[in-house]
Amino acid sequence: MAICPTMGCSTVCRKPPPLAGTTVQVRDHQGGLTIWSQGQHVTTWTKHAGSGEIISHPDQFRTVASAAALRRAVEPLGHQVVVPQVSQRPLAEYDRLCRVEVATCLM
Repeated sequence: MAICPTMGCSTVCRKPPPLAGTTVQVRDHQGGLTIWSQGQHVTTWTKHAGSGEIISHPDQFRTVASAAALRRAVEPLGHQVVVPQVSQRPLAEYDRLCRVEVATCLM
């Protein structure tokens, strides 16, 4: 056991077992996660209070515009893109370019 270097807090963390690349079973049971590998119980991790909640860093979205600000935009982004002009030709021209002979069907 050691002080958690990942979170930078005083939470006591255990080093995970070497299971990278293997198939494991994980069960959320009685306030913890139990991990099984090849039919054997490997470890149990206690879930902390607030587990599963989203916690954002205060400066994480400082430079990102809010959804409300994007809705207030003068013109949507899709309308700001210039539409290219597309040439329109009769299909017979493509038949001629591909040297395809078209037979007419009389009914």
